[in-house]
Amino acid sequence: VQMVAAGERAPIAVVVVTRGPKPGTPCGACRQMLAEFAEDLPVRLMVNGEPERTRTTSLATLLPDAFRPDSLLPR
Repeated sequence: VQMVAAGERAPIAVVVVTRGPKPGTPCGACRQMLAEFAEDLPVRLMVNGEPERTRTTSLATLLPDAFRPDSLLPR
């Protein structure tokens, strides 16, 4: 939501930093919001910024078959 509020419309990557025992992923609402602006993009998951507990994935992997604007009928 902050990205859109700041006027951005083309995300290139996402980093999620959590404090739990394992890397956390973006919530479902955030995944859907990102899918409305990007077909796919890298997602880096980190715990406290510790490189040894970092995982890289992608939006397409986290949200397969996303609902996208092209699923709607044209006006």
